[in-house]
Amino acid sequence: MKIAFWSEAGHSGTTSNMLAVSTMVSAISPGSRVTLRSLGKPERAEGKKEREITHTVGHTSNERQSAERMSKEEKAQSGYVFLDCGSGLDACKRHILSQADIIVVNVRQREEELNRLFLEHRCLLAKSMVLVGNYCEQSEISRRYLEHMYRIEPEHLGVVSYNSEFYQACLRGRVRHFVKSRQDHPGCMRNSLFIRELEQFAQRLMIQAERKSIQG
Repeated sequence: MKIAFWSEAGHSGTTSNMLAVSTMVSAISPGSRVTLRSLGKPERAEGKKEREITHTVGHTSNERQSAERMSKEEKAQSGYVFLDCGSGLDACKRHILSQADIIVVNVRQREEELNRLFLEHRCLLAKSMVLVGNYCEQSEISRRYLEHMYRIEPEHLGVVSYNSEFYQACLRGRVRHFVKSRQDHPGCMRNSLFIRELEQFAQRLMIQAERKSIQG
């Protein structure tokens, strides 16, 4: 099952969100094979996280051929393949996203970005889930607002509230360590909320992946 993490706008937490969600999926389903892939460079301010990704495909003129070769290899493997597609949408990324089973669209609580996403890239949203990083419940663009205004089904939407400890873990390249360590010992209510939201989204993602597998 190939799951692509992508964002229309930069600095949407695509890389850190992928690492956190994939870690949670591994925790929920320890028997599943989880593979991480990256196209090009992680987002700025997340550079150290590149070393956490098991295999990196350079952003070269042969990117499409490399991605297609990976796709053939991954079809022979069971489990989950998480692919960090970064931000922006050129012809190559459009092709790669079209080959993914599920697209996790990473967004911020900014109406102009959301409007552009739903106006210009609606074709990608049919097989997408939406993940709001650095989520603030007090924002006008809340979870309920997204469900009502943009017609996002609740089971296709997830939020991860802003967490300063998680942000510091991102900067140090310790996303997976943070998630694993806070699962059993959150230490505070803020971390408990973070882990609960992350687990909810990971479970919804796995449900969607199971449905895709059944549909073939």
